[in-house]
Amino acid sequence: MVTIQDIANKAQVSAMTVSRVITGSAPEKVSAATRARVLKIAEELGYTPNIAARALRAKCSFLFGLVVSGIDHSFTASIVEGIQEVAMSKDYSCLLYITRGNTELEIRSLEALVAKQADGIIWVPNKQIPVCIPKLSQRVKIVQLLNKEVDHLPAVLVDQVRGQYLATSYLTQLGHRYIGYVMKNDRHSRERLIGHRQALADAGIYSSPVINLENDWSGQVDAIRLFLTENPQITAIAASTDMLAWCAIQAAGHLGRRIPDDLSITGFDNIELATQVIPALTSVDQPKKNLGQVAMQVLTRYIQGEEVEDVTMQTQLVVRNTTANNGSRSVALRPGPAADR
Repeated sequence: MVTIQDIANKAQVSAMTVSRVITGSAPEKVSAATRARVLKIAEELGYTPNIAARALRAKCSFLFGLVVSGIDHSFTASIVEGIQEVAMSKDYSCLLYITRGNTELEIRSLEALVAKQADGIIWVPNKQIPVCIPKLSQRVKIVQLLNKEVDHLPAVLVDQVRGQYLATSYLTQLGHRYIGYVMKNDRHSRERLIGHRQALADAGIYSSPVINLENDWSGQVDAIRLFLTENPQITAIAASTDMLAWCAIQAAGHLGRRIPDDLSITGFDNIELATQVIPALTSVDQPKKNLGQVAMQVLTRYIQGEEVEDVTMQTQLVVRNTTANNGSRSVALRPGPAADR
């Protein structure tokens, strides 16, 4: 088995230098040239780090947990990809727990990770916060992702308000004055509604029909069709998710309304579906993979004893084929407000 000392001998550096290169610690103490030489020699010799030995020396497990409601769609999958990329670069292994929004299962998952001596947890909080969180957070480092529900724990978030502001502002700049908002009754949709209303107010528009949906997708299509029928003045819809935007496209089709000639539609999340629907959907892009990368970076720094703060990431509007002018006004995206957190 190739050891650190073998690499050090061939590279003509100290074992400490090789260790710093392999672990990524104290990067300021190793020159770029030395780092490159050590990594090249390690690869040539076929060096494989002994994680168990490293964990024993560092008095940590190099395990972390990811606790989420589900990983069924591309949004979460992209986040997980980002988490994995950073985790592997730091020799961390992930224990994944899927809770389906079940608070009891969430508690069991968090407690199991503490029992397995995980160094940290990336946690996507649900509506009901487990009462055990304050106690568990004294034993393991926890980083919240997407939602901040526990004040004293760091979180990696997305500025939902500004994201929807960008989409609705774009519609107003296209000349739309009667814009419907289609949402579900969840945290992010409500935050996005704030951005929607701010964009309308900035454009001098002070009323907008809103529909709040709870049904499955077929029920949502029917509800949006009725919404459009009861509000025939609507020339654009701002949907709080891409899936709701897709339902709006279906509903418009049932009514014989062409997209975007008769009705412009925007979504939110920029999931894979946005490029697959016809016409392709204008959508607010959340930095999904980067969210995962940043969450893992924050967690590893937190584990190492650093002070960490909340990180709020920004969105961008991806313009495709479901939006068009409703007049002759020129279009220039407004930057939008920052969300109050």
